[in-house]
Amino acid sequence: MMQQYKKVKEVLVLGSMLWVLFSCASVETSNVEEIAKEAGLRALAPIFEKALLAEAPIAPSSRSVYPTVSSLSGKSFDPTKYFNNPIRMSDGILKLLPGDYVVPVMTYCMKSSGSSPEAHRYLIAKLNGSAADIIRDLNTRALPNFDAHEIQAVSWNIQNGIPYEEMGDKNKKIIDSVIPEHRGRLGRSSFKTVVEKWNEISTATGVIPRFEDATDELLDRLGEVGNDIKALREFRKVIRAHRNDYESLRSLISLPGRSTSLGTETTTPWSQISEKLYVRFLTSGHFLDLGQLQIRVLSDQRAPTARSAKESSVSVDIGTLIADPGTGNIQPLSFTPLIGGIGIPFISAGASPVLIAAALAALLGAKIIDWDAFEKAVAKYGNVAAQQIKTLIDKGNVTLSKEHDALEKSARDTGILDGATVDANAENKRVRNYTKNGGSDELNRDFEKAPGKEIPTNDPGRRMKELPNGDRIVARTRSDEGSPTLEVQPKNAGKGNKVRVKIRYK
Repeated sequence: MMQQYKKVKEVLVLGSMLWVLFSCASVETSNVEEIAKEAGLRALAPIFEKALLAEAPIAPSSRSVYPTVSSLSGKSFDPTKYFNNPIRMSDGILKLLPGDYVVPVMTYCMKSSGSSPEAHRYLIAKLNGSAADIIRDLNTRALPNFDAHEIQAVSWNIQNGIPYEEMGDKNKKIIDSVIPEHRGRLGRSSFKTVVEKWNEISTATGVIPRFEDATDELLDRLGEVGNDIKALREFRKVIRAHRNDYESLRSLISLPGRSTSLGTETTTPWSQISEKLYVRFLTSGHFLDLGQLQIRVLSDQRAPTARSAKESSVSVDIGTLIADPGTGNIQPLSFTPLIGGIGIPFISAGASPVLIAAALAALLGAKIIDWDAFEKAVAKYGNVAAQQIKTLIDKGNVTLSKEHDALEKSARDTGILDGATVDANAENKRVRNYTKNGGSDELNRDFEKAPGKEIPTNDPGRRMKELPNGDRIVARTRSDEGSPTLEVQPKNAGKGNKVRVKIRYK
């Protein structure tokens, strides 16, 4: 390798001298060395670029942009027609039936220098690089357990090749909690590898000084790759000075206001991810703002007969996508899908009604509805004047009522709930409350009425039966409310379903 660099130097110097002799005979001999050095720098730029790309945790998004079409064939994009289609998400991968969808996303900056203007126009690219899968797992798992700003700081550290041991305590905590399986791969500094490569070339060619002595002016003469190296060096300086404080790292990013290349539904083309999948990204903000991925899933025209939902659905791994800004001066953006309950805290009541409705539709389309999140959504969006949102909230209330009715059936069939039972309204919509006289004695008599075999428990103050349909009856002689309670729980109560029918005995 060293011999190869020496040969490169000899050719560069000879070529520069011949250029001086034949094209500019009046140039003084003293300038030949400087001209040769300039030519050498231009020749070395691709070598540095290749070295950077080989070590880059995240590769430039411009290198992996998907093909685009100016408009979709067929009917106009209309996600409201498909709000009843379920959106399944597991580990950040969506399962979508043919149709049109809007997926709210939280955005993260994928380049710790430059600018992030509002409402910029982006294309969709594939997230590539040696740490692409680490960033993907971080984005899809960290919310809502950690603040988006903290996640961004971890992402910047990974993007810039900061080894785990040099990261701040908050960053280490997130890595240990969210992506512990990747910790071993974060032990080596990719920046250190770039420095070693630079010094190897410096020793072999003599065209450039060692990295420690390279000035910003010299890096500027290397063009875009030099700017990338400067950004890496600057990031490390800020980290050492401010101990990974987000606001200090945030100071590296310029927010120049509204973009001159606005990303609207008219100006943003669709990216073709696969034969059946088209996606485009729209946002009115900058990084760490809400955006939306618009998605169209095509049906399989080659299948003459209907297929099951499982066979016809398409997998969309949002974590592997990145928004390419079309210029190196603006940061690319990566995404966390805000589907269902995870989206409620982040989508404001002032957001687009389509975005709000899409989050509600995904929440209500889940196999097990997160009624805690639904209650928050009702409180947050109940007064938003949009018919499609009201319709979805009404649908959720109807679904919740039906779940309660199903739970009550066994209790009413056995006479546990009777004319003497008083309906007690409560703010908690997940729990349908009743009161009944008789205290613990009446509680025990009602428990004995319930069919099914009693299940042993370790709590002497709690008795439990499994009903023939799989639901459970739980009697508590002592409860947090102070009075004895009998509770009807669904059979999937241990899997996140918190819908209950509860009777308190006075």
